[in-house]
Amino acid sequence: MIRLIFLSIFFVISLSTSGSTQSLKDLFKKKSKVTWVGVDFSHMKLIGDFSQFYEFGNKSTAELKDVYFPAWNTIVLKESKKFDLRGMLRKDDLRYDLDMINLLNDETDLGELEDYNTPEYNKAELQEFLTEYDIEDSEGLGVVLICESFNKNYDEAIFHIVVFSMGSKQMLINQRITGEPSGIGIKNYWANSIHRALKTVKKKYYKQWKKKYK
Repeated sequence: MIRLIFLSIFFVISLSTSGSTQSLKDLFKKKSKVTWVGVDFSHMKLIGDFSQFYEFGNKSTAELKDVYFPAWNTIVLKESKKFDLRGMLRKDDLRYDLDMINLLNDETDLGELEDYNTPEYNKAELQEFLTEYDIEDSEGLGVVLICESFNKNYDEAIFHIVVFSMGSKQMLINQRITGEPSGIGIKNYWANSIHRALKTVKKKYYKQWKKKYK
């Protein structure tokens, strides 16, 4: 009886692993369905003094959330040549759906935004974030850039690029990346950190993923 239970558990785990591997392989197929869901700021931390980068005097964290969270997501799509999501994922027909992320970012707890240290999110925490996603389209793979922190003390931003199954919300790939900010004004300054993080994925990590998982 114990042997039968053990074999049953092993069989279920094997199916789960096999399904995940197959889904991940879809990332490297030209005609597979992959959706960019945006930059998730709902768990980010602001570290250091940000007031000197505000464009028109002191701005509250509420304006940071209401104005800049959607602006940073918009600029990634509007300046498509610079941010080059299609080139990063080698997808000519990459899909975009930011509605869910924009709503999630809008619900960010302002009282939790500022901190002294970057939280260094682990895989379990990132998986928990994915379970919060209210996704209508359950087909294919999703790609999200989860922001961990904007750190003024070190002039760096930390992100996690995450590939997941849209149906199960299971995380398939996670890579922690640092992006250096630059430019004039808070919008451009931190948008460039997003640009550099995505550029790192395009030039370095995608090739590593393809070699490892395909």
